[in-house]
Amino acid sequence: MAKTKLKMVLTWKDGCTLSISAVIGCGILILPALTAQQAGPASLLVWLVISLLSFPIVFVLSKLAAKIPKAGGISSYAENAFGARSGMITSWILMGSIPIGLPAVALSGAYYLGYIIPLSFTQLILVAAFMLYLSIFLNIRGIDLSSKISSSIVTLIIIILFIVVLCSFPYVSLSNFIPFIPYGNASVISLFPLIFFAFAGFELICPLAEEFKNPARDIPISLFLSALFITLLYLSISWVTIGTNIYSAPNSITALSSLIALSFGKTTGSIIAFLTILITFCSIHANIAGFSRIIFHEARDGEFPKLLATIHPKYKTPINAIFALAIAFAVVLFCFTFFIPDLNQLLKFPGSVFLFSYVISMAAGIKLLDKWSIGWCCACITFCICSLLFSSSGLICLFPVALGLLGFCYLKIKAAL
Repeated sequence: MAKTKLKMVLTWKDGCTLSISAVIGCGILILPALTAQQAGPASLLVWLVISLLSFPIVFVLSKLAAKIPKAGGISSYAENAFGARSGMITSWILMGSIPIGLPAVALSGAYYLGYIIPLSFTQLILVAAFMLYLSIFLNIRGIDLSSKISSSIVTLIIIILFIVVLCSFPYVSLSNFIPFIPYGNASVISLFPLIFFAFAGFELICPLAEEFKNPARDIPISLFLSALFITLLYLSISWVTIGTNIYSAPNSITALSSLIALSFGKTTGSIIAFLTILITFCSIHANIAGFSRIIFHEARDGEFPKLLATIHPKYKTPINAIFALAIAFAVVLFCFTFFIPDLNQLLKFPGSVFLFSYVISMAAGIKLLDKWSIGWCCACITFCICSLLFSSSGLICLFPVALGLLGFCYLKIKAAL
């Protein structure tokens, strides 16, 4: 078996684009219009508040990643803070959502494409499979190649979206921001969990810590810059969506089409189709990179079969961990062909895991960071906020709890054997 040492090739630039890839998703295509439809111009205030909340979260994550630069990411933080059993259970919680979550994300992106190009359900499955397995192939070929491709795609996405924003500014009217809260305070409060999920994914850079040339310096820079870019992107799109009154269209996809039409005219449909594929692929790509490292980490530590800790002799990637994800995706996509999923409901499951992962990482920050330091204070504040959001998410919050119980049972069975 090849040595279980990952290749240290990533810089802060690579980390920044991979972080943006992990966070940005197809939600950017519909959420600004959808949230404006639900709460009017006041939705912009919620976007601002959640954007500001993302900075203490990434600050704590950067401190933990610099302190514990391991491929386990949040699992390693939980292990160092609360013991080996907690780290293993955390890994089960994080990994339990991926076999279903990523195929669902891929199919969701294919559905958005289907709004523009008429596709049968079989064709939608094939589009989703193409995105998943192209990412599998690129992740096997090396994190340096993956990061370069992510950099190119993310740069293109940002350029297109900021062109849309700039071209829309002349059509913005301040009168469209009045009344500011047309549907009452309750409509504004209800947006917090929905918009919070738009900022999930920053934690996925943490399992890549072993592959940074200088993780203590580069990961904090990567996370801060990615949070800044994403904040500017979401706030600017939300601003022009409200200011142009585009969101009054009954369909969120149609609202975005109208906004892009201001910039690109008759080519709107092609632009949306292009953006949909790029954004979905970016999200999938970063998730596979991050979660394959968590599988690798647990296998290397002896918690999972050692076979999963195999490193590709040439590309220095966790090849068998990536193959395990590929097999899981094939099974889930095959099931999707017989049991057509309700994606709106299905995506809530990995969403609850992302939120719970922030609760765990902030709790680890409280335990591991110096008391009364800036990082410790940020961890305390964001732990309370994330816990409140998680507990208010309804019965779906039981999903990560169930995954944690499965991990606990696995540990008991493993110990008995």
